Amino acid sequence: MNLQIYAIKRGNQKLDSCIQLIVVDLDKSKRYPLNFVCVLPRYLRLLEKRSSNFAKIFGEKSLCVAKNFGEQA
Repeated sequence: MNLQIYAIKRGNQKLDSCIQLIVVDLDKSKRYPLNFVCVLPRYLRLLEKRSSNFAKIFGEKSLCVAKNFGEQA
């Protein structure tokens, strides 16, 4: 998997509430939404609770994967 994050701006809301970070797999396709994997949770505590799709996909490694995305940005 060649994972990257993709930022999407939604509507004319405040900047911090309208950007969604999407996890994409560039091995699937170079174009969104064909390469969609899941949405990166806004709060890392959701990863600890395993209550997001991101945590369900990446399992115990989800917090480490999310932190690596933060270092890439």
